[in-house]
Amino acid sequence: MSAAVQVMVAEMQVPNLTFKRVDTLVLEQLSPGMLRLNPFGELPVLVHKGRAIYGPHIIVEFLIDEYPDNPVAQKLLVPLSSSSLSHTHLYRAKVRRWFGWVRTAY
Repeated sequence: MSAAVQVMVAEMQVPNLTFKRVDTLVLEQLSPGMLRLNPFGELPVLVHKGRAIYGPHIIVEFLIDEYPDNPVAQKLLVPLSSSSLSHTHLYRAKVRRWFGWVRTAY
């Protein structure tokens, strides 16, 4: 699983989240069942209410959007600065900056 997704899930203490190991050594991510979830065969995949969400950036942003009252999400939802950019653009920039930091730190 992506380090960024692991860190975000751990920091947010997301409730009722179950992990399933996928054996990439035998290309399990390319099995018909996994390809139904993610046609690109990439990991990680988050299944939420029957819908598959894939791609580390997308999963991290989804978790923040899904749990906006979470203290970690609250810190990331605070705008970076006052500028002409919309709040959404500032939020996305902050999340992407955090994501970049996690990718270089792990």
